[in-house]
Amino acid sequence: MKTTLAFSFILLNFSLLFAQVGIYTNDPTQTLDVNGSSRIRTLDTPTSTSYDTRIIMAETDGTLKRISIEDLIFSSGLYVRSNPNNTWNNILLGGKGGRLTFVGRVSESAIDFTFSLFIDKNQSITVIDKTPSTFNITVNSPTNFTVSSGSFTYTFNIVYNSDGNHANITATTNATWIQGTFQSVPWS
Repeated sequence: MKTTLAFSFILLNFSLLFAQVGIYTNDPTQTLDVNGSSRIRTLDTPTSTSYDTRIIMAETDGTLKRISIEDLIFSSGLYVRSNPNNTWNNILLGGKGGRLTFVGRVSESAIDFTFSLFIDKNQSITVIDKTPSTFNITVNSPTNFTVSSGSFTYTFNIVYNSDGNHANITATTNATWIQGTFQSVPWS
């Protein structure tokens, strides 16, 4: 009898270690699964202004995640001269698109240039701003645009990753190389 009670007690405690609690759901999928609205009445005000501060965001399925402020606001890709690999990887654009800003330099003429675009995923690209004014931006399709000035031309192709929120951007160029950074503000 003692063995049966001890075994039952151990089994009960073991099952509680991996228990999932559901509120207004019969089949919880996380440790705490709430089906409905939630409210937190008291939150401490952060005392740190460092980039180590995290915020809480919700995935499209409602799962809460901690994310850094940097990851929320922008992600960057850096291209350093590498002719066969003119690619910036994993740029966060969001599920619907986002604002994309490029800051770079033309290798042949050492001219700095910037441009900002609004990308409505697979629908359109809108030019928001560009400098200097001698640069031209031509939108070829919802996932392709060309930046040109004088003797150089860069054609940028946007390929969305399987998660639908990130993209790789590849530049095809007739110039020696291109250097710069993309920053994005995602639109979910």
